[in-house]
Amino acid sequence: MLRTEIVDGVSTITARGELDRADQADLREKLENLLRNGDKSQVKLDFADVDFMDSTCGRLLSDAIAAFHQSHQKLRLKLSPQVRRTLEFLRRAGLPSARTTLDDFRGQGLAAI
Repeated sequence: MLRTEIVDGVSTITARGELDRADQADLREKLENLLRNGDKSQVKLDFADVDFMDSTCGRLLSDAIAAFHQSHQKLRLKLSPQVRRTLEFLRRAGLPSARTTLDDFRGQGLAAI
């Protein structure tokens, strides 16, 4: 399940359950809308309740986090252990945005919530 909301100027995407190929188009649309319409607003990605994420959605998420970072939007992340494992798998496979995302997350370059 994916949900988008804006409360007090904070745009939030909340994900729950499993994210796989069937969710790819919806996830891409939500992330692209936030990137396109966000200017300098605060963005929160809450993936704390994701039980499974496949590599397709992991790549989308990782690339979007890198794009948010490059656009200088304030980004707060909440990632489940399963999402972190998917990003770690993608990092090991050589995906540059996954490496950057994990390094920034660990080094507090991105705010964890």
